[in-house]
Amino acid sequence: MLREVTQPGDIRQISIVEDHGLRVDIVDIGASIAAIHVPASAGYENVVVSGLSASEYKSNANYCGSTIGRYANRIANARFELDGTTYQLQRNDGTGKHSLHAGSGGFHAQRFSVVDCDARSAVMAYRSPDGEEGFPGDVDVSVSYRVTGLTLTVDFVATTSKSTPINLTNHSYFNLAGDAHSETMLRQELAIAAGRYTPVDAEGIPTGEVSSLDGSRLDLRAAHKIGDMIGEGIDHNYVTDPSDRDAVAVATLYSPDSGVRMQLFTSMPGLQVYTADFAQPPMDQRSAIALEPQYFPDSPNQNGFPSTILRPGETWRETIEYRFAVD
Repeated sequence: MLREVTQPGDIRQISIVEDHGLRVDIVDIGASIAAIHVPASAGYENVVVSGLSASEYKSNANYCGSTIGRYANRIANARFELDGTTYQLQRNDGTGKHSLHAGSGGFHAQRFSVVDCDARSAVMAYRSPDGEEGFPGDVDVSVSYRVTGLTLTVDFVATTSKSTPINLTNHSYFNLAGDAHSETMLRQELAIAAGRYTPVDAEGIPTGEVSSLDGSRLDLRAAHKIGDMIGEGIDHNYVTDPSDRDAVAVATLYSPDSGVRMQLFTSMPGLQVYTADFAQPPMDQRSAIALEPQYFPDSPNQNGFPSTILRPGETWRETIEYRFAVD
């Protein structure tokens, strides 16, 4: 069943539904996931932070559910050099020094067009003009959402007219208990299938190293209750590095309150885990967790990281898959 509504503030929302499966609500601003309804024992549970107004989606200080681009995560000093030219970006992170999620006018703030949809899928597209937020090239991006049973698949495709960095992700915050409270989030159990990560400095910028997680509080290869290991919080990139570029399982999140379990699959080489320690109202801090498949932060300035440069004539394709199950 396909259901489309226009919310106050002229937000276009589409619901894609699998019979006896997921119902996913998507809005055109930021091609954002507004809700993922999972059939649980007590009825449908919405497992992501949602309920934003039109003005909140357009500013979206927490990037709730949004497509992030052109570059997810941070770029140091809000600049990079490419083919002999230096490009200056917006300095919009908390320090006022670096670029975060491509600036305030990144993809999260842009209105996508709905180019195709049916009962179980929707495709949204956006053209980012040359120079938008300081990045070179006209970039055409499409984001497709497909529901199959209890699985939501998100496919990203991008092309460019000039060489440019590309790093796209979805920035949903998950609380599988069906609400967004720190008490339920801290009881949930998280496992990450990664033995390495990219250390960062005090401003969240990678040092350029790829380090082992052995002995670290960040080592989540065995599932841990989030409240037991969160410490001062997590905002780190885990190295997932799927060798064959097919989507592989990189994270598992489970709520003992609702019995909902989510496995996260991706074709991308990294996973940013963020425990929402600096969430802005109306979202409460540590009320949900963001799991953001991605390429590594600051890759345009780090020669040792996987390249994020997309050239004319090439196509950038990556996948995120959310597989749900209910006890």
